[in-house]
Amino acid sequence: MSTKPLSLLSVGRMVVDASWAAARHSHPFIEMMVINGGALEVRLGEQTLRARTGDVLLYPPGIAHAEHACDGASVDFAFFAYRGEPKTMSPLVHDSAGRMRLLAAWLEQERSTAYDRRTELLDAILVLLIAEYDRLCVRREPTLADAIRAFLREHLAEALTVDDLAAHAHMSRAHFIRTYKRAAGRTPMDELRVMRVEAARDLIITSDLPLKTIADRVGLGDEQHLSHVFRRLMRVAPGYYRKRG
Repeated sequence: MSTKPLSLLSVGRMVVDASWAAARHSHPFIEMMVINGGALEVRLGEQTLRARTGDVLLYPPGIAHAEHACDGASVDFAFFAYRGEPKTMSPLVHDSAGRMRLLAAWLEQERSTAYDRRTELLDAILVLLIAEYDRLCVRREPTLADAIRAFLREHLAEALTVDDLAAHAHMSRAHFIRTYKRAAGRTPMDELRVMRVEAARDLIITSDLPLKTIADRVGLGDEQHLSHVFRRLMRVAPGYYRKRG
């Protein structure tokens, strides 16, 4: 049985404000959207999905969908449309390693180059994007690190301690710290600091919220503490990302 060859149709990137919405529509091609910052609520067929920073959406051909910005902040996303053999895959995956964001950025950068083998390069990047999406769709049993990260995402603004996390994992404090570090490569509290700084960075880029409000939302206390931790982990001041955004 023959399969349809891949054909890249369009590539783009948009940064939209908090009021942005796209009415219900469908198209005859496959589309992917990579969320670089902010959040979208999506109505896809009969499903309602929430796509946040690091998530990737897949729209099959002919399936009606509508999107709107949510969480009161702007949204930065890359998108690309292509023709090919539709596969049954999850409509939403999380790009935890950041590979799809890098590939989407590369695809967007190369679309206007004058390289004489540009079409071959774009097709190769598209193949990698689809392969990585397919890999992310493969379900696996959630690990301790997955469970703790999910818990942290839901409770970033709270004054969490390592004892709170150990209790959530139903482990003793010492055993939890050892097990988590072996699985994730960093201590639970280091993980919490990294996630708070990443959440702060995303809000700095995608919103006009003052730093003191962002600090409170992500559990970093006040603007001074946010700036201190941000500089230590990101090697730049928070204002660097606000200027870039």
